[in-house]
Amino acid sequence: MPIEVLLDVMYEDLVEILIDKGWNAKTVTRELGSSTEARADDNIFKYAQKTKCVVVTVDGDFVERLKAEGLVVITIDAADKANIINNKLKEKFN
Repeated sequence: MPIEVLLDVMYEDLVEILIDKGWNAKTVTRELGSSTEARADDNIFKYAQKTKCVVVTVDGDFVERLKAEGLVVITIDAADKANIINNKLKEKFN
């Protein structure tokens, strides 16, 4: 069974790219609904517990909650962003 990747709202625009790269990517909005209440951290948390999916989010407190439950979470922090920019700069100017 392929790993399910659940993209929190701020990463939903990446879903098609990840699917094209072979990931079983889904969005919070598609899976839980478009209302603010449907996309609340508690609902995402319950979904992740039930499906054992990998959650992609930047919400620091939520990241800790997911990790404390033993769930897999991916987050992009400032150092990750800086590394991406650094690599792009090197490509452009080296």
